[in-house]
Amino acid sequence: MIDQAPLVTAPGDNLEGVRSALEQLDRIREPGWTFDYDRRTDTMFLRAPHYERAVSYFLPTKPEVVFELDAASGQLVGVDIEDFWSRQAREDADLKAVMVGFVITAALGKVPGLRHMMALLRRGAQSVATDKVERQAKPYRSLSAGASMLG
Repeated sequence: MIDQAPLVTAPGDNLEGVRSALEQLDRIREPGWTFDYDRRTDTMFLRAPHYERAVSYFLPTKPEVVFELDAASGQLVGVDIEDFWSRQAREDADLKAVMVGFVITAALGKVPGLRHMMALLRRGAQSVATDKVERQAKPYRSLSAGASMLG
């Protein structure tokens, strides 16, 4: 008889997906994660290095924060913060500093002699963004104790 490992997939329920994502927030600090901003959609993206397909889950009380879990493995592979500049950064000084730093490092990173230094500064901005996502999610970490908190 052949033993088969259970198939791991992303949760089918939004609340379960949020719980799983919150349990994995420390993954954002792993090497290879990227920080990017799309001006057209006003969305900040934190992304894992490699993944195929992802399933999106949102915090019901804060729908502008979207977690992406790999469809096959259920691992956290992304966090999107929508309305980033128009609302989030304007309401929060830390996020505003991250955005200003991102714009400056992106522009100066095009100068050949400054590319390496700007890459290092950008990693620092990514770390600040990661800390901010963790602080925003902190009230929701105890979902198993109080699922009614999310509606």
